[in-house]
Amino acid sequence: MIFRRSLMLGLSILVASCSEGQDQSRATEQWSGDPPVASASLADKASYLATQSSPAAQFELGVVETMRAIETVYRYRYDHFSGQLPLTPGGRHRLPTNPDAEFDPAFIDNAMRDGLVHLKRATNALENASGKDFAVVLNVDDFWFDIDQDGKQGENEALMQYLPGILGNPNSMRWREVPEIGEIRFDTADADWLLAYAHTLSGMAEIVLAMDTAPAIKQITDGREALLDGRDPSNMFGFDEEVDSFAAFIMIMRGAPKAEHSRRAHKHFLAMVDANQDFWKRLEEEDDDDREWIPNSRQSSALGPQVPPELAESWQHVLGDIRDLLEGRKLVPYWRIEQAEDGGAEYGLNLKAIFMDPPDTDIILLIQGASLAPYLEKGELVDRDAWREFSRLTGRQTGMFALWFN
Repeated sequence: MIFRRSLMLGLSILVASCSEGQDQSRATEQWSGDPPVASASLADKASYLATQSSPAAQFELGVVETMRAIETVYRYRYDHFSGQLPLTPGGRHRLPTNPDAEFDPAFIDNAMRDGLVHLKRATNALENASGKDFAVVLNVDDFWFDIDQDGKQGENEALMQYLPGILGNPNSMRWREVPEIGEIRFDTADADWLLAYAHTLSGMAEIVLAMDTAPAIKQITDGREALLDGRDPSNMFGFDEEVDSFAAFIMIMRGAPKAEHSRRAHKHFLAMVDANQDFWKRLEEEDDDDREWIPNSRQSSALGPQVPPELAESWQHVLGDIRDLLEGRKLVPYWRIEQAEDGGAEYGLNLKAIFMDPPDTDIILLIQGASLAPYLEKGELVDRDAWREFSRLTGRQTGMFALWFN
């Protein structure tokens, strides 16, 4: 393929989301017969669970549909892109080589569109389970990604091979200290955690679709092919392909994103905050201690890390700041505007207004400020106190805990 792995070093900033393959946007087929075995494919599990109405089954359907969305990242990479997506959940993993892969400049946009179908199914199912009394034990060894779409679990398709990268930095999670996770018992509160996660992924997918990546990728791909035309590229400075990556990213950022997608993203991010706050309220009410996904201060995590009460409280302050920003009650400081030190009027960017009517996101205009000037308002600026306290409590694992808490 002419457009190799380095293109995505820039583009992956936009693609912290995931979705399903070309033939996956169809409605789930009606299941008939006995329940599938525990190690069945995600598609078979989804087909069966869609026929079940219990809160436990609806939660598991939410798990499976979210995983089918993640599965697509691997399928699209396997079919259309041989490199890695370093900043994408699971994108840092190397996949088996597909000798029949064909590069498609629209693979990111196609993935986002199809993925939103699965994420919508996930949120619908999780809303059915939210607040309902249930418990379901899932074994991570029973889940796998059908990356090559042959219907059989291959050598490099087990969930556990990819879970560390999906959740964040494998080293920060100290996965080597937890060699076998095995079973995790999910219950009522966890439906809200996964609902928040699904809304986060949905919002990210909408942002990517708002940017319309395919035309820029195609222009850069065609341009590189015409430039080389059988000639060997110079690697004088050691970053030949990074030039293509940077150029594509700059071009994608030009112009105003599509408002219909940015507004949907805004709605998803607010729903994420709602679901996350519901999760922490319900989590604190739990009095059991059985293979917990995220524990309260009286429980133990099946993954290893513990959550002291002050850490949970600190995260609530972070969520509060996020909500205030999304609803326009607090403003984002802008580097070119000096703020008052005597408690006087302060000016910042209204993030809600940016989502509702996006500016030209050309990198130069964003840095210089011309495209952001209409969004400057006088009001209360968000400070970094909540995040600083959260960072202090989590030490060198701040990013891991933020991803884990959602």
